[in-house]
Amino acid sequence: MRSIILAAKHSGRVDLSPFLFECGKSIGDALGKSGMLEVGDPHARLWIVPAPSSWKRRFFGHPITSHIAHGVAQGIRSSALLPVVVRDICRLDPWVSSQAGKNSDKRREARRGHMYVSMPIPQDVGLVAVDDVVATGGTMSELFRVCGQNWVAGACIARSRR
Repeated sequence: MRSIILAAKHSGRVDLSPFLFECGKSIGDALGKSGMLEVGDPHARLWIVPAPSSWKRRFFGHPITSHIAHGVAQGIRSSALLPVVVRDICRLDPWVSSQAGKNSDKRREARRGHMYVSMPIPQDVGLVAVDDVVATGGTMSELFRVCGQNWVAGACIARSRR
């Protein structure tokens, strides 16, 4: 799975966005059927929040987590009774370095305090965080921190076993 995600991020010859969408759709379908989305405070709607991409990835149009998030939203819609939309509301500071090749402590440090929300989040919205790979949990933790207390779930395609 790591090789597929790396190819999606770095290969200019292979478009894996349909695959990433289908992965997200499977995750969303499982989330919707699990009953997990009904736990906790009731929400009027769900926002699926992709982990933010670097400014370079955004500029050159390689939004890996966005494809996954749209799939998650589609999967959840098949079983959810509330409106579900993707909201790309989190950003990284422009000078934040890549996490590639860093150990666990450095990966967490690379995200801590360098993420922000680009718009207010209404109180009646439940949030589902989406990332491609969870290695140390640094990105997810920072997503949870900057978006506040409306979290319902976090989802990813793969996790690192390092």
